Amino acid sequence: MKFEEDILEAKFKINSCTTNSITVNKKEYNKSIILYHTEIFTNWNLNDINKLSNKDLDLLNKHTPELIILGTGPTSIYPNRKTLAILYNSKIPFEIMNSSSACRSYNLLVNDNRNIAVGIII
Repeated sequence: MKFEEDILEAKFKINSCTTNSITVNKKEYNKSIILYHTEIFTNWNLNDINKLSNKDLDLLNKHTPELIILGTGPTSIYPNRKTLAILYNSKIPFEIMNSSSACRSYNLLVNDNRNIAVGIII
């Protein structure tokens, strides 16, 4: 059986994710980022999922994604009620998971040409 190489139409691909950094298109970032398939936002100052604000959500919604993925760091952290209310009120589906899982999910979904946003907390 002949296989064809998948061509990722996304402009950005996550190469690796550790507890201290994330590598996108072979460039390492040592702080939290928001990533869309066509844009990267590197000035995201969030370091705790429970400090997510409406301003953060506006950044995540910038490209009207069909799904928001939030990577909460090395472990999955379930947000408090205030943070959940902000997410539910956005009416955009979201998933919360550890940052490594969020990175893998992002690559998988953009490879399927899905319009998603991922916020990775470092």
